[in-house]
Amino acid sequence: MLCATFSQIEIRGKKGRTVPVLLTSEIESNIDLLLQHREMAGIHPENLYLLPRSNFNSKEPIRSTDVLRKYGKEANLCKAENITSTKLRKHIATISQVLNLSRHDLETMAEFMGHDIDIHRSIYRLPQETIQVVKMGRLLSAFDNGTIVQYRGLDEITNYLRFKGGLLTLVL
Repeated sequence: MLCATFSQIEIRGKKGRTVPVLLTSEIESNIDLLLQHREMAGIHPENLYLLPRSNFNSKEPIRSTDVLRKYGKEANLCKAENITSTKLRKHIATISQVLNLSRHDLETMAEFMGHDIDIHRSIYRLPQETIQVVKMGRLLSAFDNGTIVQYRGLDEITNYLRFKGGLLTLVL
């Protein structure tokens, strides 16, 4: 079902690595529209980039960092400087730690993001206290709002639970 929802293309990343990008059918349609109207938009015929500069017969691409910076400011974000592709990738990498991914899943994600797995582990590692707060917070919130049963069997919750004689007890 997800393969029917997304298609994948590869772009050049750092150090010549290819980095996959997932596209929805809507984005693909928008790309097709851009490609159909390149000449009308003043794109130099030799510019091979998907998102080219249209000024001065440029053969260069639009710089994504400039686009993020521009629209971050236009949106009046209080910390627009924090909206960067690097910080987004770091956010995804650090948040993924609380998902308790298997080694294989972590390697798959790091590869997909164009990270070396060792760099991924060393640079994006969250402090153990942060991971504990997230996991225990989720667990205690589930106890509090009566939804603990839905987490039964999930690694990030059951690591802190033990069943004794039919009773669920919290292991601190």
